[in-house]
Amino acid sequence: MLSALPHKNVEWFNDLTIDITQIKDYAEYGYIFEVDVIYPKQLHDNHNDFPFLPDNKCPPNSKFTTEI
Repeated sequence: MLSALPHKNVEWFNDLTIDITQIKDYAEYGYIFEVDVIYPKQLHDNHNDFPFLPDNKCPPNSKFTTEI
């Protein structure tokens, strides 16, 4: 997925009752969600090479942003 982030007509939506599974893949509007996730420790080793929730930020001691 590669597309520009919105720069106008942006709204904050704080209603926790939204069901994100009901949003169509090609909906008229796009969304960015900030979520809290509980990730079972027993899955860490099995999923070590495949991060389920990658974050685009700069690793420690690095000048470059990457998915970690």
